[in-house]
Amino acid sequence: MDQEYSPLNKDQERMTFAFYASTDPNPAFVTDANCTEFGQLTVDLTDSDDDRAFSVTMIFGDTELHAEAVEMAIGMKTKCVLNFLG
Repeated sequence: MDQEYSPLNKDQERMTFAFYASTDPNPAFVTDANCTEFGQLTVDLTDSDDDRAFSVTMIFGDTELHAEAVEMAIGMKTKCVLNFLG
């Protein structure tokens, strides 16, 4: 499932997304004791046009879990591998 995002400010240079896992079936906050960060995806916006919307997708079913951001106007991709093993 894709989720669309846009920078908050016109001069924003990057956006970072942190990914978390929890042993709690319904965690409320990432600061809860059972939550652990297992990866980050940083999107560089310095070379982007005025239309800087992009979609973020988590990719399951491979040997590793991936996250990918695609800048919608130009199709530029940023990828990361998410590590559950710490």
